[in-house]
Amino acid sequence: MPIPEVTDDWRQDARVLVRAWRAAMLRHPWAPGLIGRPMLGPNVLARTEFLQAALVRGGCGGLRLAVATRMLANYVIGASLTEATWRQHADPGARAAAREHVAASADTYPTLHASGHLDDSRWDDDLLFEEGLDGVLRAAARAGASG
Repeated sequence: MPIPEVTDDWRQDARVLVRAWRAAMLRHPWAPGLIGRPMLGPNVLARTEFLQAALVRGGCGGLRLAVATRMLANYVIGASLTEATWRQHADPGARAAAREHVAASADTYPTLHASGHLDDSRWDDDLLFEEGLDGVLRAAARAGASG
């Protein structure tokens, strides 16, 4: 994936990079199979350099930089792995059937039922990813601000 241009907005730079990373993983269904392998080639290092440089501009350093980098990497990898696996292997009706089971068993799963868990009509994967990314970036900004 190409490395984006650096802007004056560290959060936007991180968002653009992470969105492209997710899109690349979702375009290549075999990508999740690489998870767990050491990947230290020039493309991964360039991506990590860009991400860390953005986080440093946001005030992260030292341990907080390492933690923020890991949080973002684990977030995008986990979200992409889950989405890609679901798209590749799940029976198209399985999610709806699971949602119907949750709704029919609302006494057993009251929180899942109330939260709309597995209800694609409430929130799609893109919205959930973006909201999660905003949360991770807010945490990184707080970590950077606290020193």
